[in-house]
Amino acid sequence: GSSSSQGSVGYSIKNSDDGGYVIAGKYYHYNWGDKAWLLKVNINGNVEWENTFDVQGTDNWADNNILYDVVNAHDGGYIAVGQIDRDNEQEKVWLVKVDENGAEVWNKDLDEYHNNAGYSLSVTFDGGYVIGAVLGYQSGIIKVDDNGDEMYPALAEICDGIDNDCNGFIDEADENLDTETITTFYLDADGDGFALEGDSVSTCVAPENYIEIAMD
Repeated sequence: GSSSSQGSVGYSIKNSDDGGYVIAGKYYHYNWGDKAWLLKVNINGNVEWENTFDVQGTDNWADNNILYDVVNAHDGGYIAVGQIDRDNEQEKVWLVKVDENGAEVWNKDLDEYHNNAGYSLSVTFDGGYVIGAVLGYQSGIIKVDDNGDEMYPALAEICDGIDNDCNGFIDEADENLDTETITTFYLDADGDGFALEGDSVSTCVAPENYIEIAMD
């Protein structure tokens, strides 16, 4: 790499929308400690830009800032995830958004507990992102919107009309649906509130003229 990147370590490399590559990692300096670092190269490996990131708008010493993964943002630029350590005592999942030239747009830490880090980042079909993280020594998933605001922790997908596992699919459209939450409905052909046991369908929501119980 270039001389200005000496001491840098890359943890993830991704294709960028313009045909090049973007790398997430850290930049080490003996006076600064670890600073979060992004590097953009073109298809030939030539450096287009690079930038380091620290705590924005504060004088706190942050000596362990790392970016472990990066993706193309829905609205252009890039979003990276990693860990921020304020004053060597509050390790938190950290998001950094940059524009297409690597200039910081915003950065946010997401949780209130210690010993956390975000290691992977994926885009979702609903315009958000899913973070694979370690939260208090346990693995976890965090869903955020395009502004980096936490929406809700990802859960098992169940029949409730919500994208519980944060993958962009809801109920039966999600191959990970917990089938124990599916209901069997029976056809009430004459609309009398009673159904025939033989004509049934198992789904999350009752189709028209189908009821849950009551047999003719």
